[in-house]
This record gives sequence, C-alpha cells and structure tokens, in this order.
Amino acid sequence: MEQATVDSIAGEAQAQADETLDEAAIGGILHSQAAKLMPVHAFSLALYRRDTQKLEYRYCMENNKNREPCAVSVLAQDCLSAYCVRTGRDILSSDIEKDLLIYCPDMLSRRKNDEGEESMASGLYCPVWFQNRVIALVSVRSRQPAAYDEHHRGILNELCVSAGSALENARLAGEIRQISEADPLTGALSRGAFMELFLQETRRLSHYPDDLGFIIYDLDHFKLLSDTHGPDSTAAILQNSSRLAAKGLRSTDRLARFGDEEFALLLPHTGIEGAAAVAERIRAKFERETMHLAETCIKYTASFGVASYSINDDFDSLRARADKALLYSRDTGGNKVASEKAAAYKPKKQPGIG
Repeated sequence: MEQATVDSIAGEAQAQADETLDEAAIGGILHSQAAKLMPVHAFSLALYRRDTQKLEYRYCMENNKNREPCAVSVLAQDCLSAYCVRTGRDILSSDIEKDLLIYCPDMLSRRKNDEGEESMASGLYCPVWFQNRVIALVSVRSRQPAAYDEHHRGILNELCVSAGSALENARLAGEIRQISEADPLTGALSRGAFMELFLQETRRLSHYPDDLGFIIYDLDHFKLLSDTHGPDSTAAILQNSSRLAAKGLRSTDRLARFGDEEFALLLPHTGIEGAAAVAERIRAKFERETMHLAETCIKYTASFGVASYSINDDFDSLRARADKALLYSRDTGGNKVASEKAAAYKPKKQPGIG
C-alpha cells in the first residue's frame, strides 16, 4: 500500500479522534482505520494509569463481538500488553503462543478462548506516547499466523501517534467534568452525576447482562454530632468519611453524596455478596477512625443498606430495597450492614437513631 494512502488514513483517524472526547469512541475510530490497512480479527485500546499501575481497557473487539471492559496490572507476567507498556517497546508477534512463552513465561498457552472460539494466532502491540510518556496501548490481532510485518508495525505506530493527543484531550476533559460533577465539600460525585452514571450502567446491562451492586449509607446520630461539635467539625467528618469510603475502591466504582449525611455507591460487576463485603469494609474503617479536631476526639459510625440490580429495576425500585435494608440497620442499633435480604423487615423507628 502506498505511503500516501497510509498517511491519508492516519490523517483521517486523527481528525475523527480529535472530534470526540470519549475514549471508547476513539478506540472504535482507530479500529475502523486499522482494518482498512491490515487484517484485524481483534482490536483493543487500553489506558495506562500510572497511579494504580493498571491498564484499563476502554475498547475491546474480538471476532466481531464487544468484550467487557476490564483492567490488568502492568506488572502482570501473563500478558503481552502489560509487557509492552512496562518496556515501552512494540511487539510484533508472528506466533502469540510461542511469544507468550518468551515474554511472559508464567502464561499457560491455550488454543481456544473461553467461548470455544479460535484464539488469535498473531498480533501487534504498540504503546501510545504523549510527551515522552506512555499513556495507552493499542493492539491488533489476527487468527492467521504471521499476519503482520514491519510495514504493518509502521502503520500502527502512525495510528498511535494520531491517538496520543486525542486521548490526552479526553483525559483532561474527563478531569474537568469530574470536578464539575463533584460535591464541593466531599469531592464525591453529585447526585445528578451519579444518576447519569446509573443510567449509563443500566443501558450497558441491557446489552451485556452483569451484576451491579448498590450501597446507600447514613452517618449515625448525625444531628447529635452536629449539635455537639458544631458545623465546622461535622463538615470535617463528612470530608473524612468520604475519603475513607473512597479509599480502596476500584476505578469503576463510584461514590456520591446524596444528602447531608447520606452517601451512595455504585459497584459494576459486583453482586449482592460482593457489595455487602465492600460495605462492611467501609463500616469497619469508620468504626476504627478517631478524628482529632481542636483538641477533641471524635468517633463516628454509619449504617448501610445493600441491594443488587435486577433487569426489571429502575433507580427508584433499586433504591427502595436498599433503603429498607438501611432502615433495618439503623433501627436495630446502627453501625451495621444489611442487605435487601432483610426486605421482610417492617421498620420500627427507635428514639435517638438517625
């Protein structure tokens, strides 16, 4: 293929990518343009997050099927993509199974994927650079052995150059959007941003059924805390509790402030038991925490309600089950986690709780 054609397609990819601030859409554009220039049976775009040392896949297409977004450690010893990002070097593989044994000796090779389909035989893995640092990884793979050569490597590198500035723009836009969507006191998502995220997740689940956990919690005796310690101290408690709750969450999990002392979490790919475990970890963090403010030691706890999304749910029905579980936690003494399995409980308000 003439270089003029390659340059034209790379330029088209650059123009299209620059017009969107959605990382998955950028992946789709790169996939479409790469398929004009080389055989592509699988295509992936993953972002490199230095703070977590993870590759977060934003676009994955294999055998004409979308694959679920996922994340892998860049330290993983069973992944060519991770090796590529760690070293900043391209990998041109004529035989993926053979090269896995060279680059990733811990990898157990297999000829079929999890759905019994023919696995990919050859591939190209290229880091995406921006201002002398790797920010992402693009890979193309084929079911045919030795499908790629140095010419294809050069083409994919040109597409990666086109992707660099577009992905950085998308990242900056995402940070600005996150700031604008955040609760100004705690930094958690605003209620409106959380609701938009919920709608996005449920649209995804309508196409790709999966678990989705939901947690709602209140700080116990919040009015008493406010009356005892004053508004400045309770603001500090809210900030501290939000920080503790967010610490250790996955990048896909979202925390939002719903009311004065009420917070909610949305946990993709997480069932009711996993969501309850997350809630219990947060509850234990709060219970162990002692805040020191103006020579005063302050302790606080919270009560949690946990539910799991069903395909027939809207937000109101999901929240109603979580709220009922939360009321059970509060009405039976507070500082505990209850799941929607407590739905048969009939709330009985106790004096002094809340």
